[in-house]
Amino acid sequence: MNKNNMEDINVCNQQKQPNILLITTDQHRLSGIGCYGNTPCQTPWIDSLAERGVRFETAYTTCPVCTPARASIMTGLYPHAHGMSANIGEFGCLVHECVDRPALLSRRLKTAGYRLGYNGKYHLSSHKKILFGLPNKPYEPADIGFDDVGAGTNDLYAKDPGFLNYLADNKIEIKKITEPHRTLPLPQNCTRIENSEEATCSHYLTEHCLKILDSYKNLDQPFFLWHSFDGPHYPYTVPESFYNMYKDVPIPQWKNFNWDGADQNFPYQMALHPFYKSYTWEDWSETIRHYYAYCTLIDRQIGRILAFLEQNNLAENTVVIFTADHGESLGDHGGMKNKGWHHFESTHRIPLILTIPPPYQPQGYIPGSVKNDWASILDIFPTICSLAGAPYRNEDLHGMSLLSLFEKKEIKWRDKIFVEFNGVRNIGANMLTFRHKNIKYGWNAGSRYELYDLEKDPEETINLADDPGYAKILHDMQVMLHDFLIEMKYPGENQFRHTRLDKAE
Repeated sequence: MNKNNMEDINVCNQQKQPNILLITTDQHRLSGIGCYGNTPCQTPWIDSLAERGVRFETAYTTCPVCTPARASIMTGLYPHAHGMSANIGEFGCLVHECVDRPALLSRRLKTAGYRLGYNGKYHLSSHKKILFGLPNKPYEPADIGFDDVGAGTNDLYAKDPGFLNYLADNKIEIKKITEPHRTLPLPQNCTRIENSEEATCSHYLTEHCLKILDSYKNLDQPFFLWHSFDGPHYPYTVPESFYNMYKDVPIPQWKNFNWDGADQNFPYQMALHPFYKSYTWEDWSETIRHYYAYCTLIDRQIGRILAFLEQNNLAENTVVIFTADHGESLGDHGGMKNKGWHHFESTHRIPLILTIPPPYQPQGYIPGSVKNDWASILDIFPTICSLAGAPYRNEDLHGMSLLSLFEKKEIKWRDKIFVEFNGVRNIGANMLTFRHKNIKYGWNAGSRYELYDLEKDPEETINLADDPGYAKILHDMQVMLHDFLIEMKYPGENQFRHTRLDKAE
């Protein structure tokens, strides 16, 4: 747990707590956000949040998989502690429901007097009364304290009956555009439609977000609303008008695209596209055009939400937090796809922007600034509680309030980043990513370990684990990780010690 001596922080006037809007996206890599730089992707509304807020340059997920990362927001704990260690309903997941309890973020905010809303992708419940042949009690958002539940929480996405009814009620018929014939289909599922954005699930979810916000205009209590987009996770279904924004735009090739290290480790084989040797950069760049179009589509919906706040005099009292559960490989490192099975920055780093209106800004908060302190998705829980004046104990959480970074007093902030991966799609794994300063150590149970110097090799293409010049650094990282695992009560500490540390000593 977090054992520093920071006091619980509450910057809010007790007579007037801020509203809090948490916006999350799914599988959103940093190149899909304009303000993170060096990308043709256009996200002016997200960029505007960064201009008015604070952007965290080096924020990390706790696990590059949907359910574990989202559960870390709800609990403030690493996956090995909250138990939702893989996607719900898969064999690698230990706990398949976010069971109601006082320690959840939702219940903490309830205690502080907040009205709670949830809208969009949930992925913290199996939604099933029978799971693996045994009785199961589903815990939906309403079961853990949310007063107002919108659309999409059944995690059916484009197959959601509510979305299909919305299309039917509005007489919208999806008209797919026939793609030119390809010997191989694009690396990810890409679809263009003739329709406008009103025909997309992103627009549909936002409609329900606005309905909840509309019901909050005259509340006599503060609100917390978690709006969760289901993209830009594939499939990349985008209106032609959004695709055309990128149709003729050159997509810079990933500097590690021609990486020849794909055969170094077994886990890589799970991440590589089955036809990675056949795909050219143009195949991937056309896929990326669809991905960026999807990112811009989502950004447009975020703009609708922010405009609503402004038009209804809610912006001046509403904190907006923007983040994602994890990133996306999208062809890097020789043609990797999706997420998981590697230790690379493309899936482990996440966007994180904290926009606090003037009445609630702590001293030291500078709008438009960038923080290089290592942040984690774990920090969202204590940050929201600190803003809301909700009770929590530092020693119960793995995260720390980001508000403490704006205080003038000296604090002990993290100097290490830890990410775990336990498998996905019913295939188990045990992989740990550990970063200290510019060095990243990757432990793969049953396979070769990895060591990268990100200062000299930011693209993570040179594994230094066998380099004699890095032998001491390797050993120091292993010892540091082992100490961290003991502190975190990581259940696989024994396995790590016997398979790596003992051999290194």
